[in-house]
Amino acid sequence: MSSRPFLRCGFWLAVALALLVSPSVQAFCPTNGVRCGLGGAGVTHQDLTEETLEDLAQELFALSHPTLAMKQASQEVSKANAEVDDDQTNGFKHFDGESFTAGKQRLVTLFEGVRESLRAEDATAARRQLGQALHTLQDFYSHSNWIESGRSGALPSLWRSGEALPPPAAADAPTCKACEWVLLSDGSLLVDCGDNLLTPLLTTGFYGGENEVPAVPTKCRHGGPFDTGPGPFGGINKDSALQLLSPHFGLHGAAAASALEASKQFIRDLVAPLTEHQRRLLFGVGPALALVLDTSGGWEGGLLSQLVREASRIIDARMGTAQEPSRYILVPFPSTSTGALGAMGDAREFKRALTSLKTGGGGACSGPSMTAVLQALGTAGQGVDLFVFTRSSAGDEALASAVSGLARKRDARIHVFQAGACGGDAVYRRLASETGGQFFQLQALDALGLFHFVDATVRANAVELLSVVEPQGGSRTFAVPVDSSLSQVTFSVSGGTSLRLTQPNGLPLLGVEPGVRKIPLSTGMLVTVVNPQPGTWTASMTPSGGFSFRVSGESALRFERFELVEPFGRPGHQGYAPLVGLPLSAGAFAQARLSGELASTRFELRSQAGGLLQTLALAPEPGGAPLEFFGPVDLPSSPFAIYAVGSTRGGEPYQRALVTARGPQPVRVVGPAAQTLTPGTAASLVFQVHNSGAVNTFRPVLLADPRFPARVTPSSLVLGPEETGTFTVRWETPRNTVPGTATALTLAAESLVPGGPHNFAVVEALVASPPR
Repeated sequence: MSSRPFLRCGFWLAVALALLVSPSVQAFCPTNGVRCGLGGAGVTHQDLTEETLEDLAQELFALSHPTLAMKQASQEVSKANAEVDDDQTNGFKHFDGESFTAGKQRLVTLFEGVRESLRAEDATAARRQLGQALHTLQDFYSHSNWIESGRSGALPSLWRSGEALPPPAAADAPTCKACEWVLLSDGSLLVDCGDNLLTPLLTTGFYGGENEVPAVPTKCRHGGPFDTGPGPFGGINKDSALQLLSPHFGLHGAAAASALEASKQFIRDLVAPLTEHQRRLLFGVGPALALVLDTSGGWEGGLLSQLVREASRIIDARMGTAQEPSRYILVPFPSTSTGALGAMGDAREFKRALTSLKTGGGGACSGPSMTAVLQALGTAGQGVDLFVFTRSSAGDEALASAVSGLARKRDARIHVFQAGACGGDAVYRRLASETGGQFFQLQALDALGLFHFVDATVRANAVELLSVVEPQGGSRTFAVPVDSSLSQVTFSVSGGTSLRLTQPNGLPLLGVEPGVRKIPLSTGMLVTVVNPQPGTWTASMTPSGGFSFRVSGESALRFERFELVEPFGRPGHQGYAPLVGLPLSAGAFAQARLSGELASTRFELRSQAGGLLQTLALAPEPGGAPLEFFGPVDLPSSPFAIYAVGSTRGGEPYQRALVTARGPQPVRVVGPAAQTLTPGTAASLVFQVHNSGAVNTFRPVLLADPRFPARVTPSSLVLGPEETGTFTVRWETPRNTVPGTATALTLAAESLVPGGPHNFAVVEALVASPPR
C-alpha cells in the first residue's frame, strides 16, 4: 500500500458515539451536502459523476462550459447514481462480497440498456441506467483491493463482455487478517490497517446484512464502525478520507482518481458507435422544444397554420447551430392517445409531424388540454419550457393541480397562448403564474410575435432575471441589473402594451437601435436586445388591469437550481435528495446552485408582485463547492420566487430568478420506492395520504405513461386531522415492452374543495428483462 492508515484510540470513543445514531455506512458518499454526515469526507459519487460528464462534454463536443440543459442531464445521472445506495441488500450493486460475476453482468446489462434507450429516443431511461452503472463501477475502486495491489486507472473488463476479469481469490481463500494495535511511547494506541490484506488476487470486502456471505471467517470486511458482518477486525474500504469511516482512508484519493478515469472510459466505450444525435441526447446538448397544440378546429384567420409555419421557420434557422434542439415534443389534442404523443430527435421528422396535423370540425369550446400538458410533461424531461396553443377551455380542469405539481417537480415553465372567445382562461393564467411562465391572449396577427417569444425563450443557456405577476394592475417601474455576461435579453409583458425601457446611459430605448427587435402584440409587448448595454435598465408600464412581466436572457452566469431537500441514506453516509411533492410545513431546508464568475451571492425570497419577503441564510458547506449553497428556509403560504443577487468578479451587479410556488400543504402523499417492472406483469403500488389539517375529502388524480395502463382505488378518502389513508394503484407492464424502458407514475391527492389542499408523489421505474 502507498499509505498506512492509523487510528488513534480516541477514534473508538467516536465510534461508540456514532453507533448510537447510525446503523451502517457504505460506498463513496452519494451526494454533496452533509458529506457523510461529518464534513470534509472527500470525493462523492456526485463529484465523480459531474466531473466525468463535464470533462467528456469538452472532449466530445468541444464545449468549454456545459449548457444549462447539459447540467440538468448531469443532475439526472447523479440522482440515479445516488439512488443505488437505497439497496443495501444486494452487494453486487456495490461490488461487495467478491461478487465480481454478478457485478460485471449488471454493468454489461446497463451498458447495453443505455444504448437501446438512446436508439429509442428515451433520454430519461438512458441517463437513469447510466447513473446506476456509474455507481456500481465507482464502488469497485473503493471496495476492492485494486488500488492496494499497486494498480490504478480503469479496468475495462468490468463492462466489456468479451474480456475476462483478473483472477479473483478463491471463495475459501483467506484474504485479510486483523488490523493491528500499536502502542506509542506516549501511551496512546494506534490501529494500523496498512498490512491487513493477505492476497494480491482480486477481492472485495464483505458487508454485514447483504446477501453475500463469506465462506470462511478470514475474508476481508468492508469495515468502518457500522459494518456488523463477520471477519477479521478492520476492513479495506476507501469510501472516504475519514479514519472514522474507512480503514484504508489513506487511499481514498487514489481510489477516487481511478473511479473517475473508469467512469470516463465507460462512457467513451458506450458512445463510440452512437450517432452524433444520440450522443447529444445523452448529454443534453441543445435545448428541448415542446409544443402542445389544440387541433379541435375553429381557429380564426388560419392562425393554426401560421403557428405551424413559424415553428418550422425557427427549426430551419437553428439546424446545425448550438441552438438546435436535442429533443422535440409535440402533443396535439383532443387526440391525446398514445400514438399522438411525439418525442422526437430529428428536426425533419418533427416538421413533418407539425405539417401533417389536421384540425377537427365543429370547434368545440372545451378540450382535454390538461391531459395533453400532463403527457408532454411526462416525456419532456427536466427544465423544459412548454408552450400551449389553444382556442378552447380546459374540459379537464380538475387535473390542473396535478399539472402544476408535476411541472414544478420537473422545473418546467408553462406558457399558454389562448385564442378565440371560449373563455376559461383562469386555469391557464394560474398554471403560467405558478410555474414561472406567461399567459397571452392570441389574435390572428400575433403568430410571428409569439414565436419570437418561443425563439427567445428556448435557448441553450437560458436564464431568468425577473418574473412578476400583478393581478391588480397599475403603474409599475422595475430596475433590472443587466451584467456583461448576457449575450441577449428579452423583456416581455402580457396584459398591457405600454412598455417603456430606459438604458443604463439614461437614454430611452426606441426599438430602432442596432440589435433591437420590438414586437407589439394585441395584449402585450416583446423587446429583445442583442449584446445589451451592461448596467441597470429601467422598465416602466401602466397596464389597465392585471399583467405579468418577465425579463429573460442567455448567459453562462446561471441560477441552475433551487430545491427543497431532505436527508436520505443512513447517518454517517448520507446526502440530500429533492423533496418529492410539496412541503408539509413552512420550515424546510434548501439547496441552491449557481455557475459563473461570481464574487458574492445572497438569496432573496420575493412575492409574485416582486416585493421582498425574506433574505435566506444559505451558505456553501465546509470543503464543498463554492457555488453550491445549503440552509433553512421559512416558506410563505402564498406563491413566491427565489432570486440570487450579488456581484460578479468584475464588480458588476447581477440578478437571476427562479420561480417556485411550493408553499406548505397540510396533506402529504408518500409513495413506494423506485420500481423494477417486468413485461407481462402488474405491480401493486400503495400510496399513503396523511392529512394534518381539518377534515377533508381527497380524490386521487393519476398520471401514468399511456403505454403502462394504471388504475387507482378507492375513488376518494375522507380524512380527519392527523389521519392517514391509502390509495392503491395497479400498474401494468405489457408483454411487448422493451427492457430498459423508463417510465414514471404520479399520484396526486386533491381536496374536492376548489383550490384546497393537494400534494403528490412520483414513482419512477425501469423495465427489466423477464425471467427465463
